[in-house]
Amino acid sequence: MKNKITLTSLLLFLCLNAFAKQPFITTWGSIFGGTLISFEAVTTGPVAYSWVTLPPAAAASGSGTFEGTNVTIPGLPQGASIRLSIQPQNFKRFILANNSTFSEINQWGTVEWISMENAFTTESFFGSSLIAVTATDIPNLSNVTSMANMFSGCGQLNGPFNINFWNISNVTNLSGMFRGCFNFNQALSLWNTSNVTDMSSMFEGAVSFNQNIGTWNTSNVTNLRKMFKDAESFNRNISNWNTANVTDMSEMFSWGIFNTTPYGFNQNIGNWNTSNVTNMAGMFNGAVLFNQNIGNWNTSNVTDMSNMFNNAFSFNQNLGNWNTANVTTMANMFRADFNGFLVPFSTLSSFTNGGSNAIQNWNTANVTDMSGIFFKAENFNYNLGNWNISSVTNMSEMIDRSGLDCRNYSQTLIAWNANPNTPNNIVLGATFLEYGLEAIPAINNLVFNKGWGFSGHDFISTIPSFDFQTTYCQGSSIPPLPTVSTDGISGSWIPALNNTTTTTYSFIPNDDECAITSVVTISITPSIDPVFTEVSPICSGEVLAALPTSSNNGIIGFWSPALNNTATTTYTFTPNSGQCASTTSLTVIVNQAATPSGDSNQTFSANSTLSSIVISPVTVIWYASLNDALANLSPLPSDFLLQDGVTYYAINVDGECRSEPFAVTVSLTLSVANNEFSNFVYYPNPVNSILNIANNTVIKQVEIYSLLGQFIRTKIVNDMAFSIELSDLPKSIYLVKVKSENGSKEFKISKL
Repeated sequence: MKNKITLTSLLLFLCLNAFAKQPFITTWGSIFGGTLISFEAVTTGPVAYSWVTLPPAAAASGSGTFEGTNVTIPGLPQGASIRLSIQPQNFKRFILANNSTFSEINQWGTVEWISMENAFTTESFFGSSLIAVTATDIPNLSNVTSMANMFSGCGQLNGPFNINFWNISNVTNLSGMFRGCFNFNQALSLWNTSNVTDMSSMFEGAVSFNQNIGTWNTSNVTNLRKMFKDAESFNRNISNWNTANVTDMSEMFSWGIFNTTPYGFNQNIGNWNTSNVTNMAGMFNGAVLFNQNIGNWNTSNVTDMSNMFNNAFSFNQNLGNWNTANVTTMANMFRADFNGFLVPFSTLSSFTNGGSNAIQNWNTANVTDMSGIFFKAENFNYNLGNWNISSVTNMSEMIDRSGLDCRNYSQTLIAWNANPNTPNNIVLGATFLEYGLEAIPAINNLVFNKGWGFSGHDFISTIPSFDFQTTYCQGSSIPPLPTVSTDGISGSWIPALNNTTTTTYSFIPNDDECAITSVVTISITPSIDPVFTEVSPICSGEVLAALPTSSNNGIIGFWSPALNNTATTTYTFTPNSGQCASTTSLTVIVNQAATPSGDSNQTFSANSTLSSIVISPVTVIWYASLNDALANLSPLPSDFLLQDGVTYYAINVDGECRSEPFAVTVSLTLSVANNEFSNFVYYPNPVNSILNIANNTVIKQVEIYSLLGQFIRTKIVNDMAFSIELSDLPKSIYLVKVKSENGSKEFKISKL
């Protein structure tokens, strides 16, 4: 029984000890120049505390009580670090009140906290506070409704490690909780935020924070102002947040231009319910990477869109469907004017409203301030003439250095001038913009009758530019001149094209173009006829020198066809391109000396001479050997006696040209044959029709040949005297061969 009682007592002791009141324990740094620490508190009666010094200070301790709002712990050793323990009884709230010696939270204890608002706030610049949370227990937050600015300015804070398990189910205000906590990046996905209404500035300046909080319940949140301002690392999916009750989203994702790291947020939040939002001022100011489709947002209650996309260089979505009926200020809405440090991203505005002109139809009837709305939006180029500017009082810098071209700017001014509700005494910022001739009446009326002023605009100075050939040869074809300039200006040319003389042409821009007349001179160069020295005739086969590729008067070109030294050929000279010169021709005469023709083997009677050889033409020159013929050495006379079995070589000479040698081998008959024609006669020669022939012996047959050896006719006579009819033969030289019983004889006749 005694043992049972002892065990029961032990268990009771342990249970009571587990539920014992635990103090709130903090550490305070060295206290120089004083012997006390102070803070603010909320108490419901006397609160007991105790303190001890920490090494290396000499051991010391103390205790006491405090009560009320302003708390002082006196009697501390100078220069010592102190660990302060505050009992939970009657202790409800702690406010650091910017005490620079506070350094650490060691234990939360069992304090029944009623608020954490401003609990550990420091007023020093972001990141200078050294507060750390090493407590392993979890604070009792069941009665806490506000954690606003709880750790604001605690730049070194990155704890507690178990903060994800805190019970914040009754908290309504989280504004500024981690503002300026440069190092904070703890998981918070398990937080119950169902009762939170204010998350403004919650992570403002928390440059390291990038945790998954996409499942948070935001159904009661009304204020998201500056929630992620300057939280440059944050880029989590929060597309499913319920924003139905939010009224303020101003500067929610804004980024300060003093930063050198681009703001990273670029998540799809196009489905957010923005029906109750009234303030979107600066929402994406400096969010240089954000470019999501938010064109379907309900903006019917928004009144302030100033600076909304200021320096959001990447943003380029179609916002044409936005309801802007209640907006009163659009100042600097799409401004692109980065004046901070050098940064690793483009500072050229991308905004073109997603390439849609629907923004031209925005309802701007209630807008009073349009100053700087498109300042340096260099890609924005739409006609704003449909915008209702009846309520506007400020248009300074409105479209300074924007992308409005002359046409859209001119049409905008014309439309505003035509609207009777256009206000008086407006100064329109339009630096570097140009207007066309058609806008001058509108500008004059706005200036002289409505008191308007214009900052920096000017009359058109755009001269259409062209890139086409401006030099042609006389008579060559000139293609039609382009009716659109290289910079996109349409128009027409005068006068008509003239390919015979140099002419200056004027390009007249169309009436709706903003450009001045441009002139282009097309030079016509007279055509030159290339001149060449005639080439002397050559003989066939003789070397023909290359024809010159440069004419006597300096024209460069080429010849066709290829050189031919075997036949007379006409060559065409074509000048190279870029020279105003005509083609010309040159004929090179190639003389042909025809090779002699006849029988290569011929038979003659003894004592016959070279003149007896039947060959064409008859004017050939004979040689005793091939070498003599080729070298033109030792030509033989026509009465040179033929020798039996010898080959003679004939060359035809035509002017200075010599033919190829023609070989004739001679055979001589026996001498008995010579007696057969000892009294042979024939007449007349030349002959017109009848050729008479007589001999001392019977002639059996007569044959007639052309000088080329072609057989013409034959006649059997068997008589010593007879006549032959030749009237049907054409005029020419013929070879006549008569044959007897024992021999033959040949002679030439000329037919008239």
